Amino acid sequence: KEIISSSNTNQEITEGISVFNYHFVVDANEMKSCAQSICLLEEKFDSQIKYLKDNGYYSVSMRDLELFIDGKIQLPKKSVSITIDDGWYVQRSISILEKYQILGTLFLIGNLASPSDYNSDYLEIHSHTWDMHGLKTGDDCPNSSFRGGITCLDENTVLADLRMSRESLNNTTYFCYPFYDYNTRAIKLVKQAGFKLAFTTQGGRVKKGASKYELPRVRISGNTSL
Repeated sequence: KEIISSSNTNQEITEGISVFNYHFVVDANEMKSCAQSICLLEEKFDSQIKYLKDNGYYSVSMRDLELFIDGKIQLPKKSVSITIDDGWYVQRSISILEKYQILGTLFLIGNLASPSDYNSDYLEIHSHTWDMHGLKTGDDCPNSSFRGGITCLDENTVLADLRMSRESLNNTTYFCYPFYDYNTRAIKLVKQAGFKLAFTTQGGRVKKGASKYELPRVRISGNTSL
């Protein structure tokens, strides 16, 4: 009902947490055919995760982040969140997270693969919808410039998809909007489906009291320097 105390540490604490947003971690051969800006060489991902490890950063879980937003816990000044979207080219990411013992979060497109394909002690798996990540145009989304179906498909279809995704992931309550597309209607449906946090790529850090359905992330591209 109320927070009695959140003073769980004597260390220097953070006022905000950067949530890094990754996608495809590829080798040199795959990079030749990966024309998207979200493709990142594994050497770069390795160097970024190594930097966090070498400099004593704590990679938070989604539960940590939720409790932090609610003001129920404090987190160390050097706290970050590592998130990976979609589900393609993830195995190299997992190997590097395991190598440095840094926790990451995969937002998985449900119909892409089974969560068991990504088993790791250093990877949480949460929802990126079941099947609303494909481009939605024409009859699906008339008069709409949005790409993610969550903004324009009929409400029953959206809710059925979100519930299927949750059920496939042990009823997760953490979500990432497909293509970063969302509106007030999408927020309403995400809440109705039972999610407690939802991520965008708006700039900034996650702070206490943040809007839980419009959480910011820092997008990492193939050209992002260390």
